[in-house]
Amino acid sequence: MKKAFILSMLITFLYGETVITVYNEGVAVVNDTKKLWIPADTGWVKITGVPEKIDASSVKIEIPDVKILEENYDYDLASMGKLLEKMRGRVIDLVMKSGTVLSGKLVHFDQSSIYLQQQSRLSVIRRDQIVQVNFESVPELATEPVLMLRTVSSSEGEKEARITYLTGGLSWDAEYIGIIKGDSMDFSGWVSIDNRSGESFEDARIRLIAGKIKRAGRKEVYRGAVKATAAPEAAPPVTAGRTFEYHVYSLNFLTTLKNNEKKQVNFLKDTRVKFEKVFQYDGRGEDVQIILKFKNSSQTGPGVPLPEGTVRIFKELDDGSKEFLGEDKIPHTPVEKEVNLNVGVAFDIKAKRTVLKRFKLSEREREEDIKVVVTNFKDKPVTVHVVDHFYGFWEIVQSTHPPKLKDAYTVEFVVDVGPHDKTELVYRVRQTW
Repeated sequence: MKKAFILSMLITFLYGETVITVYNEGVAVVNDTKKLWIPADTGWVKITGVPEKIDASSVKIEIPDVKILEENYDYDLASMGKLLEKMRGRVIDLVMKSGTVLSGKLVHFDQSSIYLQQQSRLSVIRRDQIVQVNFESVPELATEPVLMLRTVSSSEGEKEARITYLTGGLSWDAEYIGIIKGDSMDFSGWVSIDNRSGESFEDARIRLIAGKIKRAGRKEVYRGAVKATAAPEAAPPVTAGRTFEYHVYSLNFLTTLKNNEKKQVNFLKDTRVKFEKVFQYDGRGEDVQIILKFKNSSQTGPGVPLPEGTVRIFKELDDGSKEFLGEDKIPHTPVEKEVNLNVGVAFDIKAKRTVLKRFKLSEREREEDIKVVVTNFKDKPVTVHVVDHFYGFWEIVQSTHPPKLKDAYTVEFVVDVGPHDKTELVYRVRQTW
């Protein structure tokens, strides 16, 4: 006998692994395998345990020997607004703060009021005076989002279904800690996985993609704990690799991502990194920035692809305690690329940039004389890297210190200053447009 439109029960048994690939952009790909009871002929199959933020248009379901006619995503979840919408035109009871019960037909509601038809009278009741709403019957509303499949099968029975979909609400970022010890630092990295998808994933295999993907028409927790710098008992449980033109970091164990949970996993064990401390002035105000530089190579460390994230720098004192020095963000950094960390402002070094003169050479050409005074209040000499930025066609035609071209828009001067002394840098730039 043909059974049309049968609502079958989902056997909530996870078959095989759940694999989740999380991207920096707050989107993830979920690959799941479930065993479903498929009715014979034409019927309906209900799949629960899907995220509230699923992209329903991305769902791909494959069931051997089963044809899928329709895929529907039911996200009409129970809420006061949804309940009132379902009850429009029906009788409800309102229990007021005074204890009075008002009964009537629900005509309309908004954020502030509920409109009841009581016989020939229309009453407007303020919602902030209502303590309880009673319904004659419970409207049919979903308590969790579900996928509904309309299937065609020659026989009924349990079948394996491969389910793939995109969902929002899953994101990850990287966090790093550097502990300075002399002229080097111990550098470690963690990944933070944040699940706000509306669904928990049990015993899932997690992959993290570092790179910027394009999506058509679509547009970060202070770790503080220096325990992250303790020597690990084993290598970090993460394997780095590549997929397409992106870097992928795979957790080497199954883990559970609970909804509204942020999970942190060590992916880069303590690595000794050789760094250089540089004082840099960029012409704004009087502040001289403290820059820590190191090359991401196997010779100077750490020598692995570093996903975008926040780097927090501490200094270890003689007694073993740590002091926080500052933090900065780094972009996705491949191997052999230099890392520059701006961790703060030098207290005892100041600089000031002044335009001395402007010369108009022609309608489309001019020159400027610029002076930068660098003052050192320290008891030892310092070297300050002074950078300036120009646009269009430009060249340094005179200077008291050798200029170094950094790129098409940036020039750098290296200025040495003695203890409790000052040095003047003067240069002339010619600009054409």
